[in-house]
This record gives sequence, structure tokens and C-alpha cells, in this order.
Amino acid sequence: MSPSPTPVRSAPRGFFQVELDLGHAFMEIAETNMSMRNTEAARRAMAQARQGCETVERFLTSSRHAKHLSKDEYDKTHAACEQLRERLAKLNGAPWPP
Repeated sequence: MSPSPTPVRSAPRGFFQVELDLGHAFMEIAETNMSMRNTEAARRAMAQARQGCETVERFLTSSRHAKHLSKDEYDKTHAACEQLRERLAKLNGAPWPP
């Protein structure tokens, strides 16, 4: 079983958490599809997971949005995104982004 995502809390963090939770859910789907050798479905699920991670990163790099996060919240969100990227890279067999 893969590691649980790091929790992120509060209003903007709630949005980030939903995106990251969805990303991890899509990775579960991708891993299941890969184990069944359904690579096309796995690639589609991985693309959805990647999109969630990219969305969070886009907001984290925006001063307009990042200013609502404390340093600790920013660090936790960034670490949770990094966990998702690592799962993508591991399943993809290549560094992220591909």
C-alpha cells in the first residue's frame, strides 16, 4: 500500500487537499490498471493525477494565492505535492514531469 498523503487544512488549503487527494485516488486507479496490464487506462489516470499536482503547484507559485498560506502550511502543501510527484515518477519509471 502506498503512503498516505500529508494532510493540509483550512480554506485555500482545503482546495489544495482536495486536488491532492484526487491525485492520490487517480494514482490508486493507475496502479490498479498497471497491475492488470491496462496501460492506456493507467496513463489516463496518471494524467489526471499529474493535472491535480500541476494545479496545486501553479497556485503555490502564485503570490496572489500563496500569500494566504503560512510558511508551515506552504511547506506541508508542497511536501504533499512532492509525494504525489514521487508516486507519478515511480509508476512512470521516469523523473517527473515526463
